[in-house]
Amino acid sequence: MAFDRQFLDELIARNDIVDVVSNYVSLQPRGGSLWGCCPFHSEKTPSFHVLPDKQLCYCFGCKKGGGVINFIMEEENLSFPDAVRFLARRVNMPVPEEEHSDESRLRSRILSLNRDAARFYYEQLYSPKGAPVLEYMKNRKITRRNATNFGLGASADEWDGLLTAMRKKGYGDGELLASGLAIRGKNGGLYDKFRISFVSLKESDIKCIGIKNFNRLHSLHL
Repeated sequence: MAFDRQFLDELIARNDIVDVVSNYVSLQPRGGSLWGCCPFHSEKTPSFHVLPDKQLCYCFGCKKGGGVINFIMEEENLSFPDAVRFLARRVNMPVPEEEHSDESRLRSRILSLNRDAARFYYEQLYSPKGAPVLEYMKNRKITRRNATNFGLGASADEWDGLLTAMRKKGYGDGELLASGLAIRGKNGGLYDKFRISFVSLKESDIKCIGIKNFNRLHSLHL
């Protein structure tokens, strides 16, 4: 997983390498640096030294070393992300990993997809394709202001109107399926979830509510 450079710089600054290494190695000052027996291999004469000014450590025996994250990776047998989390816990520092997770990226994409779909359906409502829905709105005394305030729109009598429009914007089939705006047919192809529908998209919490053929209510939740 990728961590923000600014976050890593702060994490390293708050985890002084001398303090961290001292939890594992007894260090003694010598010649401008600190020395101790290497924690990565067995030795009697200290060959492991720490450079406080450079925030680095190095062993002349096994040749292992690096910064504080590398030290924890080696000593605790952790991956880079887990070593970062380890050090973050040590200094009570929150890890902004949710912003970079696959799940969060998908959620962000679907929020964008729902926004674009809402605009698409709203524009269709006032196009010739939306005439049947406008007639329905008129009969139900739903005003244009109501439509704007509640994010109402229309899906036309076509199988792939939304699919085509959203694909042109760069959304993939997986995102369209995950959003609930598309369905996979028996032949393996995708088609729009809503056809000839009165549609309301609630983008903030990723919900899409449509009235299929004006009398059947569908609720989709991610």
